[in-house]
Parts: sequence; structure tokens; C-alpha cells
Amino acid sequence: MVLIYPFLSKWEYGITLAEMGKILPLFLLASISAVSMAAQQASPKTDCPTVIINGPAGVPGDIVTYKAEITGKPNLPALGYKWSVSKGELTSGQGGEIVKVQRPQIDNWTVTLEVVGLPEGCVSTASETAVVCPAPTATKLGEFDGDLSRFSAEQFQTFHQTATDNPNTVIYIMISGSSNDRERSIERKRTILNNRFVSKIGYSPKIAILDSTDDRIWIWLVPAGADLPGPPNNAKVSPDPFCPTVSVMGPAGVTYPGEPMLFSSKIVGSTPPGFKYVWSTNGYDIVGGQDTPTLEVRSRLNENITATLEVVGLPQGCPNTASETAGVFCKCTAKILDEYGPISINRERKRLELAIAAAKKEPDAVIYVLKFFKNKRAENGAALNRVEKYLFQTLKLPFDKFKALMIDDHPVTKTQIFLVPPGADWPTPK
Repeated sequence: MVLIYPFLSKWEYGITLAEMGKILPLFLLASISAVSMAAQQASPKTDCPTVIINGPAGVPGDIVTYKAEITGKPNLPALGYKWSVSKGELTSGQGGEIVKVQRPQIDNWTVTLEVVGLPEGCVSTASETAVVCPAPTATKLGEFDGDLSRFSAEQFQTFHQTATDNPNTVIYIMISGSSNDRERSIERKRTILNNRFVSKIGYSPKIAILDSTDDRIWIWLVPAGADLPGPPNNAKVSPDPFCPTVSVMGPAGVTYPGEPMLFSSKIVGSTPPGFKYVWSTNGYDIVGGQDTPTLEVRSRLNENITATLEVVGLPQGCPNTASETAGVFCKCTAKILDEYGPISINRERKRLELAIAAAKKEPDAVIYVLKFFKNKRAENGAALNRVEKYLFQTLKLPFDKFKALMIDDHPVTKTQIFLVPPGADWPTPK
């Protein structure tokens, strides 16, 4: 028996089995040694750093940043960075750790990095692939003659089922009416379509009115994030003639700090039964008027107030919000409420009560009591403490709503009570 081996092809003739037995062990030993050496060379080195690319997500067409990260980097000389992109454009940063890439509009792309200067045998490349998902688009469910009587129950059932199977979508309907009695025609279509969809899928479709006189209806399914389809035949979406107009007006005159500011609303057009007024402000206290056409807000010093009205219950698709901003005028000066000389404790308490009652018209103002004494005596401090205690403990005036000051060695013994609005200077003792 003669065996021919490709690795012995340099011999012109075959060899016998006995001869093979003599040389085969030597050949196998040499082969195993060669394989072992090759395996050692291909094995990754345990002290090699790892090359990583960090790339952000973004919108197609944006310029985005990629950054190289070398983890476990030993003490190495300066490294070189060679970047490449499969699609798009490398706009800046070639040779450095950070590059900027102009992303393609639609296609996927791959960013590849080769790091120059790593130890021999270490993996020196890395790549990252970005996948661009196309933007969602609206699906046209049908275009129909404007005569709803021709709509079969099966057609409506198909629309309902499609909307139910795609919960993150909106039914969008465009309606145009004939020139004869157009408003009544459109209103009738809107009412029927709205009621049909509400009864089946539980929400009102978004309905647009076209300025075309074609008697047609277009029904679309619009997923989240998709643009609404444009009207056909160069038509325009006209203002809905059946939507009321909501507006808000601010106060007619000047509002001073602490005074109530009034905002009033106006709704022009027909409104459905049961609609509600929902007011909000940019952080100011609503004193009254919630769920009514007029809102009362407490004003503060030199700050603009914005009142926003949302009318809940208008037809689907109708604008239902409006807002107005008004400023607060401050002619900030302290005014004197009372002044008196030496009187009894009880009489002074009555004077304090009258001053507090007068100050309620300006709740943000502060009561300022100045007590003047001819001589400097210990009793002066007790008199001041008595006033403070009566204001706080008996009249329940918060500490931040009053201030008291004692002045000794004054030509006249007297007491002055001032009302100091926000922003006004404190009265000078005199």
C-alpha cells in the first residue's frame, strides 16, 4: 500500500507505509510545535488596554461627537488616532481623541478608530455603528365622497379596528363641503364622524376644515411623532367656523402692590353645555374667580402677573387657551396712620387696633411703630416691648408684618404708626 501526502509533494514518488512510520512521528511533533507557537502569538496580551468609542444618539443630519476611550492604558508614549466613517462626513478632530461627524440623513453608518502606538499584539481598533430609523408617516385610510349616507358599517368598523390596533395614533379627518349651505354641511359631517369614532374608540378624532368646495372626506391614521398630512389639491386648512374665540383682558387701570388684580375673559361664538373655566397664574395667589369668567389675583411688588385661561369642553381641535400679562405699578412711599403723645395703655391699644384695621387694605405692607422719648430711661424699653407683645400675641400680627423702634433723647415724647408697602423706604425718625 502506498500513500501520497500533499506535504510530501516535493518527492516525485510515493513512500511505503513502513517508511512513513519512521518519519511520521517527527513530522507530527514539528507540526504540533508550529501550531502551539502560532497560538501563543494570536493570544491577546493580558496587559493590553481596551479601545472604546463613545458616540451619542441624535437626530439625523446633526453634527455629533465621538470620543475615544482607552481603558487600562499603561504608561505609553503619545498615541495617534486615525478615524474614518463609512457614510456622512468627518468634520473635525482627525488625529485627536474627539471628532465631530456630520451624520447622514437616512443611511446607517459606522465610525471606526485605529489607535497608533499601542504595544505590539494589542487590539488597536474599535468601531461603532449607528442605525437611523425613518421618521413615522401618516397612513391614508381612505378618501370618500362627502355623502356620509354611503358609508357602510363595514367601512367604519375597519377604521375603528385600525385605530384600536394602533393605540399610539390619532385619527385625522379633513372635511370640505359643497358651496351650497357649506357651513351646515360641514357641521353635519363633523358631528356624525366625531360621534361615530367617540362611540367606538373612545376619543374624538382631530378634524380639519378645508377651504375647498369639493364635497370630500379624507381619513388618515397618524402615528406619534409623524407630521399631519397636508391638504390635497393645494387647498388650505381654514379657521374652524364652529370654534369659539377665547381671549383674556387684564386690568384697565393701574394696580399697586398688594391690591387685587382682575383679569376678565371673553368667549365669542357658540359654546357647548357644561364647559368650564380653568385659570392659572405664574406663581401668584388666586384670590377668587376660579371657574368663572373673571379672575382675581393678589399682586406683589414690581412684578408682572400672567393669567392663563383654559376653557375645558370645547369641540376637539378648537383652540381653548388664552393668556394676558399685566404689570404692577409701585409708587412706593410709607404713609402715616396715626400719631399721638403720652396716653394710657388701654387707649394706646385702641389706637393700635385702628391702625391694624386700616392696614388690611394693603396685606403685603408692614406696620412700623416709632416711639420717641425725651429722656433715656429703663421704662422706655418696657413701653416698646408692651406694644410688640400686644401686636403679636393679642392682635396675632406675624413678626414679618410689623417693626418697632425706640428713639431716646428726642425733643418730644410721641408715637408714630406708619404703613410701609413693599419697596418703600423706611420712614426716617424725626
